[in-house]
Order: sequence, then structure tokens, then C-alpha cells
Amino acid sequence: MRDAERDIEVSTRRIGEIGQDIGRFVPTSGDAFAMTVMGKVHHERKEAGRALMKEILRRCHVVSSVIEEAVDLRNQARAPVTAFHCAMARIRWMWVARAEHI
Repeated sequence: MRDAERDIEVSTRRIGEIGQDIGRFVPTSGDAFAMTVMGKVHHERKEAGRALMKEILRRCHVVSSVIEEAVDLRNQARAPVTAFHCAMARIRWMWVARAEHI
């Protein structure tokens, strides 16, 4: 009986969530496709995919550069451990705070 009540609760919640998803649905078939990458709207799927991959690769390169810098700082005897942590915090900020702009 408890399982059935819990299933009803979960299903009721999911129905509401699915309704919200349907409300946010934007048709993308055919000519209706549009994707914004770094503030620029792309109407061609290939163009949008290339722009997205280019931005992802750019960010990966930036992050790997920061990681290399952090490791170099960490390996230097005169650099405090906090320099490493500051560099790692920069990486987290780049990915979390800027992720919404892709």
C-alpha cells in the first residue's frame, strides 16, 4: 500500500514536471532550428555544432593552461599551497559561472 501511495506521489510530481517541459518546448525541425552560441544565433545545424565545439575546445585549452600553471606553482618550493588552490578555484569559476553563456 505504501509503495502504491509513493508511486502515485512520484507520478503526480512527474506529470507536473513533464507539463513544464512541454511549456518550454521550442520546435526545431526543418527551418525552425536556431541555436545561440556565445551570443551569436546559428540557424544551420552544422554551423551551430562547429561553433559549439570550437567554444568547448577553446575552454578546454584555457583550463588545461590554468591547470599547468597551477601545477607549476604547486611544484615550486617557494610558492604556498594556496596558490594551487587559487588556480583550481579559477578553473571552477570558468566552468560554472560561464557555462550558461555557451
